[in-house]
Amino acid sequence: MYFGKYFFDIKIYDSYSLKDKRRVAKSIILRLQDKFKLSVCQYDKGEVYNFLKISCAMTTSDYKLIEKIYHETYKFIEENYNVEICYSNYEEY
Repeated sequence: MYFGKYFFDIKIYDSYSLKDKRRVAKSIILRLQDKFKLSVCQYDKGEVYNFLKISCAMTTSDYKLIEKIYHETYKFIEENYNVEICYSNYEEY
C-alpha cells in the first residue's frame, strides 16, 4: 500500500474578504474530495484573505497513480478557479 501527500499554496484572485476566501476554499476542498476521492484540509492561519494553503492525501495500491492524480489535481484547480498555484509539491511513501 502506498501513501501520497500533496501540498498547494494558492493565490486567490478576486478575493477581498475572508468570506470570499472561505467560499473558494470550501469549493476547492469539496470538489477535490468528490472528484478525486482525496482527503483534503486547509492548513493556513486564515489571516491573509487572498492566499490559501491546502493539503491532500490518498492511499493506493498503484504507485504510479499518486503522481497521475497529483498532476490531474493541479490541472483541475488551475482550470476551474480564478487562482494561481504559487507552490506545489507531492510526496510518496
